Amino acid sequence: MKALVYHGKDSLSLEEMEMPRIEEGEALIRVHFAGICGSDLNIWHGALSRIVPPVILGHEFCGEIVEMRGSPPPDLKVGDSVAVEPLLNCGLCLPCRLGHYHVCRRLRLIGVDVHGGFAPYVKAPFSRLYKLDPGLSMELAALCEPTAVAVHMVRRSRLQVGDFAMILGGGPIGLLVAQVARAAGAGRVVIAEINDFRLSLARELGFEVIDPKKTDPVKTVLDSTGGEGADVVFEEVGLPETAAQMIALTRVRGRILLGGIYKKPALVDLQNVAIKEIELVGSRVYNFRDFRTALSVLAQGKVNGRALISKTIRLEEIIDQGFRLIQEGGQVMKILVNPR
Repeated sequence: MKALVYHGKDSLSLEEMEMPRIEEGEALIRVHFAGICGSDLNIWHGALSRIVPPVILGHEFCGEIVEMRGSPPPDLKVGDSVAVEPLLNCGLCLPCRLGHYHVCRRLRLIGVDVHGGFAPYVKAPFSRLYKLDPGLSMELAALCEPTAVAVHMVRRSRLQVGDFAMILGGGPIGLLVAQVARAAGAGRVVIAEINDFRLSLARELGFEVIDPKKTDPVKTVLDSTGGEGADVVFEEVGLPETAAQMIALTRVRGRILLGGIYKKPALVDLQNVAIKEIELVGSRVYNFRDFRTALSVLAQGKVNGRALISKTIRLEEIIDQGFRLIQEGGQVMKILVNPR
């Protein structure tokens, strides 16, 4: 089968690979759609040293069960449409034993550490399969993984009904966090973003926006809140500039959710973290509850996933019309790949 294979830093190729061979407790999935994630681009450029190539990339995907081996759960059968949670945990470390498998000390991901969804077929454990609601399209189901990331972030932030949520970064995760926060009852959601296309899309989705190229986000937020700041700030960029802004944007005893991936350590005003009793909260991937909730909000239309899908491409186009197009920026959000 043809697949997108990572061979090392800056090395991707489309090549023939063997069909996956399932073992006991696994299913063979015919992939319908797989989404390209920003982390896939980071992997491409060698930012994740733990990866042992060659490996088929793609951790955001959905498809149809075509084969099962062993005793599957009663609600799953061949022919079912499923979303796949790509987490593979050890089950033995302290986080796993405490029930926090998503922060397993030896966490692996399908599409990162083992062969993934940028191929016609992929295998996955029964425990990581979620049967799709009949009303949920495969295209939207392919957004379940990043939506689950957003759900987990909002849960970790402990956002409450009526809260003012400030989102730094209007990329795919930022826009998903904004929509999940609104669905969770946020009274006001504001997105700060410098990309004109993303700003326009955020407005279309009904959010207040701030363009830091034209307006100081800190001054704008403080002026609109009587100098208090936001209840919850979601930092989704991972740059020194936003690390500097997030403390000033947050009210006394407010919370900051750190969702951006920093490429190097950033300066943070810890003095004001202490003085204002601000809570800094980390967030990593998701768990089964977040994944189920993500499928639910997509199916119910509480998250407009279709607005985030910029285009759908064939597997043969994935490097030039997928990875390189996203890297160039501009008018693109999520790109889905149809590998069939």
